[in-house]
Amino acid sequence: NHISSSTGGDWTSDLEPPEVAMISPFDGEPLDGPKQRLAWQISDSPAGVDWNSVEVTIGSIEYPATDPAVVVDGGIVVFDPKIAGISIADGDEVCLHISDVASECPNSADFCVLLSLDPANPEIASIFPANHTVVSCNPLEVATAIESEFGVNIENAFVRCEGITLTAANGLSLSGDTLFALFAESELAEGERNIEISGLADTLGNEIAAHNFSIVLDFTEPEVLDFWPGNGQIISPVGLTIGASVIDELAGVAPESLILTVDGQEFTVADAELSFSGDSVVLDAGGFNLAGNIELGLHIADMATVCGSNQNDYSWSIIVSGEGPVFELIEPFDGAITHLPYQAIKIRIFDTDGIDESSLELTVGNESWSIGEELELRGDTLFLSPETAYPSEQRLPVELSASDMLGNVSISGLGSFTTDFDPPEIIGSEPSDGAAMTEAPERTFIEFADDISGIDISSVRLSVDGVEFVSGDPFLQVWQEGLRLDNARANLVWSAPDTVTVILHSLADNAGDYGPANTISESYEFTFLIIEKGCTALPRPFSPNGDGFYDKVTIYTGEQLPARIKIYTTSGRPVREVTAENKWDWDGADDCGKQMPPGTYLYTVTRAGDNVTLCGGTIVLAR
Repeated sequence: NHISSSTGGDWTSDLEPPEVAMISPFDGEPLDGPKQRLAWQISDSPAGVDWNSVEVTIGSIEYPATDPAVVVDGGIVVFDPKIAGISIADGDEVCLHISDVASECPNSADFCVLLSLDPANPEIASIFPANHTVVSCNPLEVATAIESEFGVNIENAFVRCEGITLTAANGLSLSGDTLFALFAESELAEGERNIEISGLADTLGNEIAAHNFSIVLDFTEPEVLDFWPGNGQIISPVGLTIGASVIDELAGVAPESLILTVDGQEFTVADAELSFSGDSVVLDAGGFNLAGNIELGLHIADMATVCGSNQNDYSWSIIVSGEGPVFELIEPFDGAITHLPYQAIKIRIFDTDGIDESSLELTVGNESWSIGEELELRGDTLFLSPETAYPSEQRLPVELSASDMLGNVSISGLGSFTTDFDPPEIIGSEPSDGAAMTEAPERTFIEFADDISGIDISSVRLSVDGVEFVSGDPFLQVWQEGLRLDNARANLVWSAPDTVTVILHSLADNAGDYGPANTISESYEFTFLIIEKGCTALPRPFSPNGDGFYDKVTIYTGEQLPARIKIYTTSGRPVREVTAENKWDWDGADDCGKQMPPGTYLYTVTRAGDNVTLCGGTIVLAR
């Protein structure tokens, strides 16, 4: 059987896969960032492209056409690493698989390329507020300007200050290339605060280096701790000063901001009358001729530089009196010296308008009195009879303040007086107490002093071994710094082994302008010994039994320079060794502190410098 009629058709031959051209990055250029999108332009003729066959492979991960990171649009395939959640590294290989839509045996191809990375370098250009500035902004907004070729990504960014963190979801916003971080009002406390800016990147995933800086937050106005005169105080115009203590612990007070107003007239630190030192602003108003009610004001600001300074204004008023009472110190007179511990004070007061007794306040040194048992006003004279003694050897200023019945105030320093309740001070003698010498001294000296009232040279009474001498005797000279007795001229002759006793029985200072002289309460006594040349040990015997009599033996070396004293038993065993000048007291103990038994002991004295033996002798110890 034959086919009744012929049949046939035609087809198109397409033996090539789709054509692929990479357009991002273009022509082998490096990527500008790890999140830069990849793009390919794809075409195929005559079969056309099977867009469902698109598959992008990076590393070992495959991203089909249905993956959100892969987008096909008008012949362009785009892969977005950001959506894929990956970052492309330098040297990564990316492959694109594509097929055409031939009805039979479609053509497919894999287009692979090694990627290189030359990241951009975005950075923070500036920050407001600047590092180490004092800021008064509340709420605080931190503005960070960023230099970036590819925009800014703040998805992972944060700004942190003192435990408070702002993110894109809370407090961070982006305008152009500037990041704004807004902290809520009063969210941050005052003081030095560290701010951290981190997590910033450009849109291609290039990270921006974190930045830390610090600022001082100061939201508080400067404070006036005290001002003077006080509000409503009545004050004398004489030597009047107006001032205040001001403080700002964080930013400090700006001197140029200070304006002190006196009845509408303004004064600044540029004016000679106003000064600012430490925390005190002081106006010298002594020459202003003020009187009556005076309105005062003080404007201050701190040195905050961002958002302006914190400022404060204070106002108060004072009353400047007219002519107040006039005072005259009667007793003690100005510059007087008193020997009276309870020195009375008398002051005459004059005022035709009468004296407001309740306003009287008398200050002597550091003590003050108001009208009462100790302070009385009798007629026109004020009397102070203190119940507590004044301190001795002090210069005590006297100051009185009072107002008349019209409120006019006077404050005046009336002078001062000096107290002296102490007798002269005895400093020492020559020979010194207990001194031993081989020759009798030609003169005896006693040194004394009285710096306030001076010595009454007629008050001296002295005895030497019972022989008395008084001021005016030809052998006794007395002056302000001491006395000198000429022993030879006074026929005082001694020889070894004499013990000489000198007693100063009487010594006084000059009587004060008020009160009698101060006299020494006890005699001043000292002794010295005349010994043979060489060594001497006295007393002989001595008995160290603690009864207060001859408990020690004194060894006199006869040398003013250091000498070594050694004590031995008669058998030659060492007992004690010391170095002394002129003399040394032995208590009967050895070098270990053990008391020695009764008996006779030997001693030697050698010169400390060259060990030359000078002398020696025996000591008798009794119990």
